[in-house]
Amino acid sequence: MAKTVALLDYGAGNVRSAQRALERVGADVTVTADPKEAVEADGLLVPGVGAFAACMRGLRAVQGPRVIGQRLAGERPVLGICVGMQVLFDAGLIPALDELLAHSGLETELHVDGPERSVDETTALLAYHAVAEALTNASKHGAATEATVMVTFEDMLRLDIVDNGTGPDPSPTAKAAATTRAGTGIAGLRERAAALGGTLKFAAAHDTAAGERGGRLLVELPLKEAE
Repeated sequence: MAKTVALLDYGAGNVRSAQRALERVGADVTVTADPKEAVEADGLLVPGVGAFAACMRGLRAVQGPRVIGQRLAGERPVLGICVGMQVLFDAGLIPALDELLAHSGLETELHVDGPERSVDETTALLAYHAVAEALTNASKHGAATEATVMVTFEDMLRLDIVDNGTGPDPSPTAKAAATTRAGTGIAGLRERAAALGGTLKFAAAHDTAAGERGGRLLVELPLKEAE
C-alpha cells in the first residue's frame, strides 16, 4: 500500500510540480490546506517558491507552523523544498521558536538569556523538537493554558519550558511506560540529547513559574556554533 503524502498548499508556486514528482514514484498524494490532513498523513511535504515573507504569510494562514511543529515533535516525516526548507532553518533558532509559540494555542512567553549565537543545525533542530514536544504535551495531555520558554546561551544551550497544566503522571505505571517508549516523544528526545552529549529531563514544575502545578522540560545541549 502506497504511503500517504500531504502536499501542503499554502499558495506556493511549485505545488503541481511536486505533486507530479511524488506520484511518479508511487506516492498517494493529497494536495491540501487542511491542518488535520497535513498532521495525519504518513509524510508531509512543504513546497515553496517565492519570497520568504510571502511564504510565511501563506503558512500562517493554513496553520503551517503548528502542523510542522506537531509532526516534528512526534518524529514524523517532514520535507521542505526550496523556501519551504528555508522556513525551517534560515531564520535561526529564536525566530523559529517565536513562530512556534505564536501558533501553539497557548498563552506563551519566550525569554532569551545571554547573547544569541548561531547554533549548528543538528542542535537547533533537536532544541526546536523539544520545545514543540513540551508544548504539545502541555496542551494535549496536561490541559495547560500557559507556557514559558527560557533559552540560555552559555557554554551549553539550555532550554527550560514550564507550563501550568497537570504535569507528568506520577504513577509507577505511567513512569514505566515513559521509560520504555524509546524512539518516541520524550524518550526519543532524551536519547538524541544524550547522543549529542546533553541531557533532557521532564518532571513536575513544583515551585517554578507555574506554581504548584504544571510540567517542566529542561534540556541542556553542548553549544556548537554553525559553520
